[in-house]
Amino acid sequence: MIKILWIVGVCCLIQTLVCTPAVAKEEIARTNSSSNFPYFEPKSSDGSPIRRPAGCGNDGTRIDSFSRDLGEGVSFTVIPTYDDAKLLSVNLIFEYTEKGGLTISPEKFELHALPDEQIFTPKSLHRGAPSTNAYGRFREEVYLEFSIQPENAKQIAVVLPEGTVRGEYSALKIAPVRFDRTGQFSGGPKPKLMPCLYSTEPPSRLDAARLQALPPIAPLKPLKLEQLKGTWIADAKASAEIIKSSPPPSMDEFLSVAGWMFLFVYEFADGVVTLGTYTGDKKTTYRLLPQQSNKTKFVYRSENPQGTGDDLLTVSAMSGNNIKISSSPYSLTGQFAFKHVKLNPKTRAQDAELALKAVQEFMKILSDPSSSSIKPDATR
Repeated sequence: MIKILWIVGVCCLIQTLVCTPAVAKEEIARTNSSSNFPYFEPKSSDGSPIRRPAGCGNDGTRIDSFSRDLGEGVSFTVIPTYDDAKLLSVNLIFEYTEKGGLTISPEKFELHALPDEQIFTPKSLHRGAPSTNAYGRFREEVYLEFSIQPENAKQIAVVLPEGTVRGEYSALKIAPVRFDRTGQFSGGPKPKLMPCLYSTEPPSRLDAARLQALPPIAPLKPLKLEQLKGTWIADAKASAEIIKSSPPPSMDEFLSVAGWMFLFVYEFADGVVTLGTYTGDKKTTYRLLPQQSNKTKFVYRSENPQGTGDDLLTVSAMSGNNIKISSSPYSLTGQFAFKHVKLNPKTRAQDAELALKAVQEFMKILSDPSSSSIKPDATR
């Protein structure tokens, strides 16, 4: 009798292990189909699909949200939705263990929409004050609204570029979170999902008028290779303004890099970038990676990378005529703006004085007490 029960138990266990993925998928489909309107279903390979928190105009029955552990005690939840205005919005809830252990730049988060491969930065955003949950973990949430209608996107990816989320010790590298649109939009009744912050108890609805009153965030500008041809150096004034508006976690660490950035000279040609200095003693060549580039950015790889990983340069447009050049080994370089200049090859070494003047101008703007409260790290 015991042997028979043991055999039956093993058979049940095998059946459970084999069928669980299929059953889970059926459960997701069954749960989500209970609503008669489309939704964005998370790709299970990217993390853990979860039920949307209840509140803010929904019943919390759909499995259309996503959760992932980012390391360093940080986790986050992604909740895409839309309202009667038909604008796609995303709530991101971050949880972390140490007070002050997370620094985020949500204004730089991106939404990638397929099939057109469009890239959007937030049209508007609302940021909740840090709080604690029942387990003593710290929570922080942002609500982002993007200028795209859900029916125009068959698939979306929430992208947090490198350097936009920093843990206590380093920048966190976060893979994109992808969602597939399920269902078709029709002229029938639509969900009334109010803009809100889920991390408050009860969920706190946002004032739509207040959202519209937020300063607009400029979308990413399209970029063409022809625009990059020539010489680019760090722009002292534009870079200082960036630092004042979004100070890095460690000013001492940042300032140790700043001096070097003003010595660098980037030469752009067709599909190639040469990084050197005013004296031209040492140069590094980077070549374009077409498969990683798109309408708003170009990615280049070093021909002679240092260390074990790739040495990548990511070039994107900024406001005005500036560009941003981010180096993968040194995330702080993305804080600088670069400008197009013409240097005389015959007086290149003497032009190194431009670097000294740029550093002086940069530090003068940062140290101006009337326009900035930035101070070096007090712990050093």
